[in-house]
Amino acid sequence: MRILIAEDNLIHREVLKSYLKNWGHEVIVADDGLEAFELFESFQEMPEMLVTDWLMPKMNGLELARRIRSITANAPYIYILLLTAKSDTKDLITGFREGGVDDYVVKPFDITELEMRIQVGERIIHLERAHREYNRDLKRQSLESLRAEVAQRRLTEEELRASNERFQSLSENAPDIIYTLGTDGTFNYVNPAWENILGHRREEVIGKTFIDFANEEDIKTYTDFLKQVREGQGIMSDIIMTLLHKHGTTRVFNISGAPNLNSKGHITGIVGLLKDITEQQQLQRQLQQSQKMEAIGTLAGGIAHDFNNILGAIRGYSELASLNLHDTEKVKIHIGHVLKAGLRASELVRQILAFSRHIKPERKLLDIAPIVKEVLNLLRAPLPSTIEIQRFIGESGVILADPTQIHQVLMNLCTNAAHAMRDTGGILEVNLLKIEVNEKKMGDAADLKSGPYLQLTVSDTGQGMDTQTLNQIFDPFFTTKAPGEGTGMGLSVVHGIIKDHNGAISVHSNLGQGTTFRVYLPLVDEVVEIEDDAAKKILRGTENILLVDDEDVLVNLSIEMLTYLGYNATGFSSGAKALETFQNTPGAYDLVITDHTMPNMNGIQLAQELHRIRPDLPIILSTGFSKQMMAKKDGASHISAYVMKPFEMYELATLIRKILDKL
Repeated sequence: MRILIAEDNLIHREVLKSYLKNWGHEVIVADDGLEAFELFESFQEMPEMLVTDWLMPKMNGLELARRIRSITANAPYIYILLLTAKSDTKDLITGFREGGVDDYVVKPFDITELEMRIQVGERIIHLERAHREYNRDLKRQSLESLRAEVAQRRLTEEELRASNERFQSLSENAPDIIYTLGTDGTFNYVNPAWENILGHRREEVIGKTFIDFANEEDIKTYTDFLKQVREGQGIMSDIIMTLLHKHGTTRVFNISGAPNLNSKGHITGIVGLLKDITEQQQLQRQLQQSQKMEAIGTLAGGIAHDFNNILGAIRGYSELASLNLHDTEKVKIHIGHVLKAGLRASELVRQILAFSRHIKPERKLLDIAPIVKEVLNLLRAPLPSTIEIQRFIGESGVILADPTQIHQVLMNLCTNAAHAMRDTGGILEVNLLKIEVNEKKMGDAADLKSGPYLQLTVSDTGQGMDTQTLNQIFDPFFTTKAPGEGTGMGLSVVHGIIKDHNGAISVHSNLGQGTTFRVYLPLVDEVVEIEDDAAKKILRGTENILLVDDEDVLVNLSIEMLTYLGYNATGFSSGAKALETFQNTPGAYDLVITDHTMPNMNGIQLAQELHRIRPDLPIILSTGFSKQMMAKKDGASHISAYVMKPFEMYELATLIRKILDKL
């Protein structure tokens, strides 16, 4: 596609030019609106799209759009995309009405959003030009009808066939999937791109619905999409959904759709497009993973410091307990400190595993105040003593979020702030408080819906940033760090995470005056109930349990736990030995608990062998990996439940009863 760019900022102009060329478009650039208009008048072959900044010298973007519309009224359709830092709705509506603008992107723009807008514009260009061609044909036929003195003449079959052939040619050769649905949601047309991308032949798709090809977790997304289009809410776009390939793999799509209307304005179905964004999503995950590993490297010193503190507490209190065996009360206190330190260590390990591995975000009701404290504690050790950390945790609240991603946001903002002060020292300040966003007081949260929000503020007293740097701060690969010190993906990933959580992020900075980031996350009207440890009821039983772990000390510890709970436990440190014993007496055990990582025969392999003998046997897999990762392993279907190591007695006791009481 041929695109004209009008942008007076050199860096923005070159960035836009680079991205558009990389996406396969032909690009012409102009330094301001007047130059763009003069170029436009000189073109023999007009561009198909204009991407223009709003505020420019000599001629602004709206005046440029208005003039181009005035000289192209009878020409092929030109799509106009406005780039603006304005967020005032009245200004934008006025601009659209006066300038004939089709769409806009707010600066600093997210590159994924820009690409989506360009792709939507490309599709609209094709539809608008096809519509104009159709109207010219219709007008010509009407004139011929008047000359022939035929008052109300319909299109002939030949003309209808020609019109259908034009649509079919456009649709059949389109790289994206074009589909139409009936009012009941069933497919009545898909173009060949469906088979090219998803493998199903047309006859395997017609008469079915999206539900027949969607992942279970995406079914609600589809039903909401269908409901909104049916209710006449206009064009729906930027909806992400995963569809199944014929051979069992999955592809990720950006779905758009609009109602099909008859001559009376009644909805007769839906027409839409599916844009395959699988590779784009995979690249985004890889970039996020790279940024995670960069943060892990920064944290190494803090993690080592934390573990040393934990080990120091465990060793110290254990020694004190052994020296005070005659004093029962002191021993209880010392053992209590050992248990707390052990729990702290296990939580730290789980956090590192979740942060460093490819784990699908899992959102839950979350109070992020503990995460703020955790991050600042981790950062304290590796930071120079010249950087002072201050934190102000006001009245917190509950949000629906993935804790690992929130941890990632905090780590990135705090390490960036520390980097800005590493030479001069200064104050790193983190604030957390509730605020109310409304129409009268929007401020930084101009793009947010009204309601209660959690405001997280991270500020530093470092060197600050100039306007040019601020305008690029969320762009992918943009960094002010020296080569080897960062990927340039940190803040773009942070921006994506916050946006994905229906929040917003803003930045304020001046050279020599430090930088402040503000993050807004929507609060939910639910209360997180924290269970009192003292009120926990430990469930017991009398069943026979087979326990397998290659660490003798863990076998002995687990047997003592299970015996205390009332169970008859038999332990083995070898999967092969446990299998041999089970083969001799397969009916002797009510439940198996096995470690995952063992030599010669791992836990999943053992579970497969045990199920060949007794398909009804419940098996708990204990693992240091995440439950999500284990669930993807071959043979994981034989597993009844997972327990993360190290586990508490209460946790294990509750899980055992949950499984056995279902039998």
